[in-house]
Parts: sequence; C-alpha cells; structure tokens
Amino acid sequence: MPHYWRPLPAGFGEGFFRLRITSDPNEMANTIGFDFATEPTVANVNAIMAAYGTRIMPLLTNVTSLDGVHMLYQADANNQLAVDSTNAVVPGTYAGTTAILPPNSAYLVRKKTLFAGKRNRGRWYVPGVQDADVNEVGVLLAARITAWQSALNGLFTDLATFTPVIIHSVLCEAGDASHTGPHSDTPLPPTPITNFEIDNIIATQRRRLNR
Repeated sequence: MPHYWRPLPAGFGEGFFRLRITSDPNEMANTIGFDFATEPTVANVNAIMAAYGTRIMPLLTNVTSLDGVHMLYQADANNQLAVDSTNAVVPGTYAGTTAILPPNSAYLVRKKTLFAGKRNRGRWYVPGVQDADVNEVGVLLAARITAWQSALNGLFTDLATFTPVIIHSVLCEAGDASHTGPHSDTPLPPTPITNFEIDNIIATQRRRLNR
C-alpha cells in the first residue's frame, strides 16, 4: 500500500493515481504535485482522474485498472486535507496481448523541468508492460513509444489547469541524528513540470514482500 502522507508546502497538493494489476494484491501509485489556486474540490480531483484515465488507461490492458485518485492538500502550516475521487474505476482498454511482464517491470515516464539536478527531476513507474511490446533487451517498440508520447502530451495539456509541479522531500526530519546535513521539516520549493516524456527502455524496481 502506498504511503499517503508527507509534508507539503502550503497551497500545494499531491495526487496519488491509485493503480492495480488484477493478480497483484498490492496497490501501486503514480504521484504528482499541483500548485492549486484554491483548495481542491472533489470535482477537481475527478477531473484529474478523468484525464489520466482517458489518456493513459487505453495504453494498458484490462488486467490493469485506475482505482481512484487520493489528493492531499496543505491548507496551511498546520492543516493537511485529503480529497478522494468519486469516479468509477477505469480499466485498461489496450487491445494488445494481456500477457504482461512481472510487476517490478514498468513503463518509465519522466517528469521534466527546466532545471538540472536530481532534486528537479521526477518519474512514474506505470505497471502493466505488455510482453509483446518490448524486445529482448527491454526496449519499447517504436509504435508504442509514439503512442505513449502522444498520450503524455495530451495528459500534460489536460493537467495544465492545475499547474503540475515536482514536490521535493524535506532535507531531513528535525532531530534525525543519523543525518549530518541541515535539519528541517519545511518542504523545499516545488519545481514546475514542463512536460512528460516516455523512456524508450522499460524500468525495473526493487520490491519488498509484505511479510
């Protein structure tokens, strides 16, 4: 189960796209920050979910689903709100083979910004890679790269109303004696996202068993 809490700058939100593979008991999430002008509503969160469902789920087969969006919003220094989508679950509709690679294999989507450095980059691991859509060394077929990039361009346009950003982790928690750097519970300033980009090679993740 994804961890649905962390410090956010006041006035910003972080959305969790809740994803599932039918045979996997564990939920997965793609996250993204937003610079909301006002407190997000259920209608806002439903619109964000609809954008992802419309653009991304047609690239995934029906063994995957978008179960919802969980949105955190930092109203002020002391109050963090949660808003959940009420849309129906969106199944994948890609007509390709339903044979998928193991769940630690994923499409790698990069959240691009105008700035260099690791703290100004982000990524999504999107589950449900179809075996037939990659070659023997994990490179996506050209047609799939084109389809993904077109969908991601559309998704970025759809989400632009809510100003997508990368929200960085705090430097480290105050009182953490194991860290020799500066201590702060204050989140670092977010970085605006300029576009999404599909990587031509699939990614793998280390995954722990929940035992």
